Amino acid sequence: ASLARAFRRYRGCSAGALVRRKRLEFAARALAYGTEPLAAVAADAGFYDQSHFTQAFRAFTGVSPAEYRRAMLTRSQRQT
Repeated sequence: ASLARAFRRYRGCSAGALVRRKRLEFAARALAYGTEPLAAVAADAGFYDQSHFTQAFRAFTGVSPAEYRRAMLTRSQRQT
């Protein structure tokens, strides 16, 4: 079996999908706990531009990065 098939069988997704998910999880943490501009978060997470990042983030979470950050900020303010 090829490496790609073996990886998919073992992990349940392609290597590219796993890398994408990890980049988006990193970005979600950066948005929730940081204050960097969205463009900086996008670049730090390895996205070519903020537009591509926003599209991928919305597909991953169902909300835009700005909406996610606002929701996390509101949530942390309620907990304190």
